Amino acid sequence: MHDCMKKAALRRWALPLVGLLGTGCSIDERSPGVQTDTGVGMLGGTTDQMPSAAGNASPAGPPSSAGAGGADATGNMSRGGGDSSNTPSLAAAGSAAATPGGQSPGEPATPAGVCADGQLIDFDTVYEAVAADLGAAASADAPFFRYLTLSNRFDSTGCSGTALDVDRRALTKLVNMLSLGSTATAPVAIDTERTMYRLDERNYQWNRSITVNGQTFADLWEAAVAANPFAVEFSGSSADPAKAAAGTTVPVMLADSFLDTVATGDLYYASIGVTRGDAIDTFISTGLGVDAAGNLANGTQVRAGTTKSSVQRQDVVVQGDAVRVGQGRLWQAFNIDPAQSIFETPLGLETGGREAIFTLPNGMMAFLIADATGAIAIDSEVLLDTQQANLRAIASISCSSCHSRGLIPVVDEVSSVSLANAETLGLNDDQVQRLQDVYRTPAEFAQVMATDSLSYQTALGQLQLSTMDADPVAAAFVQFDKDLALSDAAGDFGMTPMELSANLNVLEPTLAVLGTSVLDRDDFARFYVDSLCILSLALDNQPAAAQCDAAARAAAAP
Repeated sequence: MHDCMKKAALRRWALPLVGLLGTGCSIDERSPGVQTDTGVGMLGGTTDQMPSAAGNASPAGPPSSAGAGGADATGNMSRGGGDSSNTPSLAAAGSAAATPGGQSPGEPATPAGVCADGQLIDFDTVYEAVAADLGAAASADAPFFRYLTLSNRFDSTGCSGTALDVDRRALTKLVNMLSLGSTATAPVAIDTERTMYRLDERNYQWNRSITVNGQTFADLWEAAVAANPFAVEFSGSSADPAKAAAGTTVPVMLADSFLDTVATGDLYYASIGVTRGDAIDTFISTGLGVDAAGNLANGTQVRAGTTKSSVQRQDVVVQGDAVRVGQGRLWQAFNIDPAQSIFETPLGLETGGREAIFTLPNGMMAFLIADATGAIAIDSEVLLDTQQANLRAIASISCSSCHSRGLIPVVDEVSSVSLANAETLGLNDDQVQRLQDVYRTPAEFAQVMATDSLSYQTALGQLQLSTMDADPVAAAFVQFDKDLALSDAAGDFGMTPMELSANLNVLEPTLAVLGTSVLDRDDFARFYVDSLCILSLALDNQPAAAQCDAAARAAAAP
């Protein structure tokens, strides 16, 4: 048995990993990730016409590597020690007799779907591994190293081996969706269980100042720390040298909380160089160098229109324009004003909002949503996502889910109808020629989108991610935001469910519901740091005193 599993070999709740799927894109539940109907995706295309995935790689997550000076994440898991003279004492969870499950380094990985009792990686183990990895790094590199851990998922599910591969894939895909670096780069595992990952900020161009809601941060990581209620500064024999070497108060975050913080909203947009509220047309023209009017005039623009969208409430015109800054093509889906007909004014349409996709330097896709005024927005007024409580699609989660395989072609309905009625519509010869140039046949349009999807599919291949799987980022996002059971909360605290159950009485009464039911994630977040401070008293590495004091005051506030 791996040393990190020996701490609490107790009977635990082992919840199966839930492969939750994303959006209004139709996905066959019997075969996750296989889209089976003729519904229309985020950019309006029918899902049975997906371009083929070129060079699909194995669906496995990032390769495990100890890296320079990688640690085994073993360490002594004892909860002895700690001064609790002025705080409630923590109850023991029960006998620590050994139970089956787990494996030692070198033994075969736990098979998928097979979970073991008593697995535990606490925050001492996390910081011991991080400190060891930083200690082995070159002094010039360590300040750029940051860490994301799946230890809470490992603890809460009781699963290791391939059972956490959806989480690993989500981590790998997300950090590259936030990257302005030139190459898709997978994080590096630093422990044998592949639960702790090192990221080099330079690989993703995160080592640049970033402004979110008017506040400027030293880099993307610090902006995430400020926004993430589960990002906690620790102090102790391993945490202190880790902080000093990395040059940050929080060198490691729970991967799922990091994803939830940065995958949507202002922080997501800031990571890809966009500001919410700005005019999307300004970003398109200046940030991407797109001359949409010129492309329409010279016939190089690509268009298709449809009335058959299953995820949008309105008719849609999908438009592709070459970019002069960056690579690939900008794709926009215009949600047409219901008062207009896409057949009567095919070359000049008033829209009711739009969505856009462009290619990042590493080949991954970036997503934008704009409202009816053209202002960049967090979610859509017309685009549907059945996984969201308000059914509104959000960038980037909803978009990433629908486009997990790439761009989705559209079968154009506009060209044939408008050309057949050109005289009635009053189209002159130049307009007829322009309409013929930009509205492509279904085969031509599908080929353009298949070609434009290649850079994305290539990037996924470099990351050992498959386009045939359901989107892991959307799955992890939904998993994190669901109501918490006792085992979920225990994992976030770095302890077993039995330990947490035995100590619910010393925590904020709101958390007592975990003993018999589930708790809303936002309610849990409010008392997380205060509870973590209490539950970590026996650890060598504990939440920093100043943060605990602030959390206690916040928890006591009405």
